[in-house]
Amino acid sequence: MTLVGSKILHYRILAEIGAGGMGVVYLAEDEKLHRQVALKFVAKSIQTDRDARDRLIREARAASALNHPNIVSIHAIEETPEHVFIVMEYVQGDFSPASAGTRRRSAMRTRRSRCCRSNGMPSPVPNSCPAR
Repeated sequence: MTLVGSKILHYRILAEIGAGGMGVVYLAEDEKLHRQVALKFVAKSIQTDRDARDRLIREARAASALNHPNIVSIHAIEETPEHVFIVMEYVQGDFSPASAGTRRRSAMRTRRSRCCRSNGMPSPVPNSCPAR
């Protein structure tokens, strides 16, 4: 069962953006702060599993302690009688395994082009930019 179109607390769920063995991630509108967020729910099949709930909370706490451009910000852990979920920063993009090679190649081109702009000399070696 999908949650798309429903409202949980002050989050209006707009679309499903990912799913895996542990749960489902939805794009939602935070109606209090007027911003898009990602909501990560534990899979329905393990929702009543206390260990799964505890793992989700540990994951949120661990991620919230980190500050890095490659890690989404955690805004909250929310609970209702039916759900426990993480509210996190929504990052737009294609993060599917099929696009991973494209992202890597694109990132390398970006690093090289930054390097070329920093000293005027093209660098044939990825990650060798002296300006980094």
